[in-house]
Amino acid sequence: MTTLALFPAPPLTAESTDHQNTPRDLALELGRFDLDPCSNPRSHILADRSYCLERGENGLALPWAGSVWCNGPYSEPLPWCERLRAHREPWAALWKLDTTTEWFAVLTRSGAFWAPFRKRLRFERAGNVGSADFSSVLFWRDWTPSDAVLARLWAPRREA
Repeated sequence: MTTLALFPAPPLTAESTDHQNTPRDLALELGRFDLDPCSNPRSHILADRSYCLERGENGLALPWAGSVWCNGPYSEPLPWCERLRAHREPWAALWKLDTTTEWFAVLTRSGAFWAPFRKRLRFERAGNVGSADFSSVLFWRDWTPSDAVLARLWAPRREA
């Protein structure tokens, strides 16, 4: 069977969302963290320590200590969200906004604040041009966003 598409789109792959960097301007507004467990050699996140798959490091399996920034793989967010929920120190995380998922419920039940971004983010990766084709959300617990970050967000919420 042949399918005819008038406007064919490239297939959505893990590569399309798992290898995008937090935008530089947002990274600077976030401030410094103790750990970025989902880093890469092109990251703009200010962190005292980072884990990178490119160095053979699995940030999900290695120890987390101090404040954590997580812009984890969008193809499989649940294990990262469970790890964030269990982390007892300050953290913040950037995810694709999808309120219908189990991982979203895990984070909202963790006592975290969350807020969608007012505008779509412009993620960075080789060959990526323009804003994301999805909305993003920032989650955080025991961490205080800067005024610049808060200005990018709709009203923060926390589930009761």
